[in-house]
Amino acid sequence: MGGLLLHIVLFIFFIWYLIRLLRLKGKQSSTEPFWIPKEIGVGIGINPRNTAGFWVSLAVTLSILTVLLVLIVSLIL
Repeated sequence: MGGLLLHIVLFIFFIWYLIRLLRLKGKQSSTEPFWIPKEIGVGIGINPRNTAGFWVSLAVTLSILTVLLVLIVSLIL
């Protein structure tokens, strides 16, 4: 039961991130840097305002959502 709840919470989080990411559609520019410093913490991240960064972020998000959906369905059945 705890595993199912965790997967559902993660699924909801990535749906929220997908909605946030899709709001940036059409606002990309190839002149934006691909890697940017993180806003919180130390490190770098992919810039979704870069055209390639948007598509990479979208592909990773959709892949994770697909895997989580399969895991949720397999735990229910």
